[in-house]
Amino acid sequence: MPAGRLPVRWIVVAAVVVVIGLAAWRLAGRLGGQGGHPPRTRDTMDVDAVRVSRQSVPLVLHAAGSVQTFHSVAVRPQVGGVLDKVLFNEGDEVKAGQLLFVIDPKPYEVQVAQARGQLEEDKAKLASDRANAERSARLVKQGYVSGQDNQNAQALVGQDQGKLAADQAALDQAQLQLGYTKIRAPISGKTGALAYKTGNLLQANDTTPLVTINQISPIHVQFDIPQSQIDTLQRYRNDPALNVFVRSPGGALVATNGKLVFIDNSINQGSGTLTLKAEFTNSRHQLWPGELVHVELQLTVQPDLVVIPNTAVQPGQQGDYVYVIDNGKVAVRDIKVLRQYENYAVIGQGLDSGDKVVVHIPRDLHEGLAVRTNLMPNVTLTASAASASTVTAASASSARG
Repeated sequence: MPAGRLPVRWIVVAAVVVVIGLAAWRLAGRLGGQGGHPPRTRDTMDVDAVRVSRQSVPLVLHAAGSVQTFHSVAVRPQVGGVLDKVLFNEGDEVKAGQLLFVIDPKPYEVQVAQARGQLEEDKAKLASDRANAERSARLVKQGYVSGQDNQNAQALVGQDQGKLAADQAALDQAQLQLGYTKIRAPISGKTGALAYKTGNLLQANDTTPLVTINQISPIHVQFDIPQSQIDTLQRYRNDPALNVFVRSPGGALVATNGKLVFIDNSINQGSGTLTLKAEFTNSRHQLWPGELVHVELQLTVQPDLVVIPNTAVQPGQQGDYVYVIDNGKVAVRDIKVLRQYENYAVIGQGLDSGDKVVVHIPRDLHEGLAVRTNLMPNVTLTASAASASTVTAASASSARG
């Protein structure tokens, strides 16, 4: 091997070693130093921080739900005939007892008149036969009428009375049929589409309803929770702060102050969930039957909890940690996150009121770094999911902790 080539090779080897060492140093910076925390890279910087506070934080469970009508009635005719009048418009809100349809009453008025005429005729016959029976009872004592004729006269009165009762029943039935020609709303609610227009011939108890009325005030929202959260639900089901809120799939608040009215008595083995129902007054008709919604079940409001913005929490190899500022320098503090609410983390250990925590983490932030602190104002959490834009469900294990 020529003598002049040896130094070149050693130069190449040295360059490779330097490159590998630099790459390893950078990789170590990404992975973190002792305890999984990033090593020092700079000496000073400006940082945004908040002072740790204790606040009341709602405990909220989340679920997908569907809106269900409180009561639904398919309105069908009970007598046949020509539909004479429709006294509402599709989509109208109607009251119980309100007149909706009129079937041509003329054929049924004729039946009522016939039944009444038969009743009057049989009343007259009863009066005549009763007078004969009374006369027969007097004459039989004098021997002018046989006992058998008297018995026949008395029996005829009984037959007339039975016929009269049947006539009265026939009249009542005819009047009932006539009453069915006026179809009234059985419940208060909102009408759907009309199946028939005026002039159509209707059949009694047709399979196709004239219209369907859905009661939407009040209204139910049904939703399921995992069986792992049942213990938590049972613990707080009588809590005064228990409340139910409904959001649209896009996150907009739709309804508040729902009342939990139903807890199923068994778990769905197929899905491992328990079915619940909440009732809403729905006075503004903001909820519609069949609508898919997001349900927030606020079980309680837990007081005096340490909360910090989610952006302050950093994942490490040995668990979560935060950067705190102590005497103008950065220190790394290991923490335990119990749960989240809105954009905030509830801290179980590692922090207390008054600690200053860095909320926006610069790239080169490291332990021991001297910093200039921009102390940001704290946000007071609302003790109600009604003003929350995003709520993360608490797991049952977290709630037990």
